[in-house]
Amino acid sequence: MLPTSYCVLQFVLITIIFMPRSHGWSISSIDKSAEELYNQFSRLRSENRTDTNDALTMAYHVKQVLDAPPTSNGRLSKVWRSKMEQVRDKWLPARLKVLLWKETVIIENAKSPKYYLFGSPTAVYYTSWIYRYSFPWTLEPVDEARRFRIKDGRTNLYMSAVTDEESYSWRRPIAMRPEPLGSAEEWRIEPYGAEGFTIQSVAYEEYLYASKFLGRYKGSLWDVYTWRDKRDGKFTESVWTFR
Repeated sequence: MLPTSYCVLQFVLITIIFMPRSHGWSISSIDKSAEELYNQFSRLRSENRTDTNDALTMAYHVKQVLDAPPTSNGRLSKVWRSKMEQVRDKWLPARLKVLLWKETVIIENAKSPKYYLFGSPTAVYYTSWIYRYSFPWTLEPVDEARRFRIKDGRTNLYMSAVTDEESYSWRRPIAMRPEPLGSAEEWRIEPYGAEGFTIQSVAYEEYLYASKFLGRYKGSLWDVYTWRDKRDGKFTESVWTFR
């Protein structure tokens, strides 16, 4: 019969090797996660589905694995780090990488090329002023369900879908808040068409779209709303590109 101390040591080793820790990754758990992600992406590649919602969800996990800091419990091995970087650098389409790895983005409306999302201190517009100014946004991934917070890179204010009592098919205003308060500041971003994305309010399940209404500065800024009509949520005005 084995000594009690040996059995205890064996149990501790099994726990370290196979069980993820709440305060970090164990050596095998993070490599095992990387292996599973690699296999899933391999399947998506074989099915020609690397530019889909599923791929974006898995890309979120790839980023989590690559960004996991080394701890006393272990780190991502060189072999699996190389494979995760292969997924990111060679397998993921460029437009998905922009969402998760680019520091700031410019958001352009598909219906009106060269018209860009612009955040003022109180509201959101779209405009062609890009030739004179830069309107960077920061995308903050929230979870694997393709939810992001969208923050103005100039003011650090978050884009928020605000409730109102107007009985139109669209909701206004889209406001800017200093801190995320909940689902109103969360937006589901999903691939749409060959190059675009839809931006959907998590709180109201409505799509961000560029309206034909002039905003405060007529001739320069146009209003941005969310579309309330659930029967027709996706149309050209609600498709955006990130670069």
